[in-house]
This record gives sequence, C-alpha cells and structure tokens, in this order.
Amino acid sequence: MTSPGGAGIWSGSRTSDVAVRDGWRWRVVFPRDTAPSAPVPVDENSAVVFASGAAWLLRPDQPAPQLACGDRQADVIARPKTGFLDCVDFVAGPALQVRTALRVRRRSSLGTELERWDLVIAEPGRVFLGSTISFYDANDAPYFVTLLDPWVGPDGRRGKSTPERLANLRCELMLAADREGRRVSAQPGATLEECQDAKYWSRVLGRELVAAQAP
Repeated sequence: MTSPGGAGIWSGSRTSDVAVRDGWRWRVVFPRDTAPSAPVPVDENSAVVFASGAAWLLRPDQPAPQLACGDRQADVIARPKTGFLDCVDFVAGPALQVRTALRVRRRSSLGTELERWDLVIAEPGRVFLGSTISFYDANDAPYFVTLLDPWVGPDGRRGKSTPERLANLRCELMLAADREGRRVSAQPGATLEECQDAKYWSRVLGRELVAAQAP
C-alpha cells in the first residue's frame, strides 16, 4: 500500500507499507519505517518481503512473518512463482562477502529443504564473484561465477585492484547442481562487466541464463 508523503522537503514523495488481509480488514505487517520491498510471490499461499535487513516469509497460516531461511545470515533469493527460495550460506573465505566455499539450501514456502548444494573453490586466489547466486537457467538451476580476486596482491593482502589483475580475471561459470565440478571458462580478457552479464554467459554456454536478482 502506498500513501502520499508529507509536507516541506517530503512533499510529493510516497511511502509504502506491506499489509495482509485479516478477515475483512487489512493488517499492516511491515510499516514504512522498516523499508519493505515489494512482496515477491513464491507461490499462491506465500510471499517474501525484504525488510529491516532480512528476508521474511509471509503465509496465511502464520500469525507473524518468519525469517525466510531460518536466520539472518543467509543471502536469500526469491523469484516470483517458482515455489521455492534459495538460501546461500557462507562456509569459508577471507571475508563474509568474499567466499571460497558456500552452501545453497533450496527451501519450499513451508520450510522443507528440497535440495542442498555445497560448492568449494580449490584454486588459490580464486573466489566467488559476490556472495550469492549469479544466474538461473530455464530449469531454475543456479549458477555461480568465480574469478581470480583482483583486489588481492602477491602478498595476500586485500587492497586496490590493478589494471594487470583486472585484465587477468579468468572468470569461470559454475553450475551448482553439477556433481562433477565442471567449469565453463570465459573468453580470455573478459572484463568484470562481462563476467557479471547474463547475456555474455548465455553466448558462452549456448544456453539462456537470466540474472538471479533484478538490477
């Protein structure tokens, strides 16, 4: 639900609340001060809302929203009307957002674990690009991108990237469900922008991919 903003500097702005129908009336579940996202319908009986720095699952049979993945630590991806949501957990790496090992838990809207994938990078200096899933294919299979970390120097310290390291990213595409651990390599000299681009990888892979999260 949206409502007009206030006066003065807030004139013309709009604020949003997320509400659920409770009998014949609407009950606000996430007020505007929690900065809620637009609800993402997982299936006909549930939706995910990002608010207060976490992902919450709304269901008519629950009196209050529940954490979508059971805790605040997981990165959550909810795609409309897929019937599931993916929870990506940190397992290992030099920092929470710089990962060398992670876990994907695919859950139903009832909290049942449907599938689980554990991914580990063995090559020194290689990390996941970002902390979560990069792409999906038409079968809802999740894909990750890895690269040689351009922000780490020969001494192992993190700092600024260099043109030389950015020119040698050696990006690879990893399918979470591939038990054999096969990789698809980007073309030599692929840029950081190309490594993050679904259309680029669709051409390399010969299969259409879409971004896991809307920009």
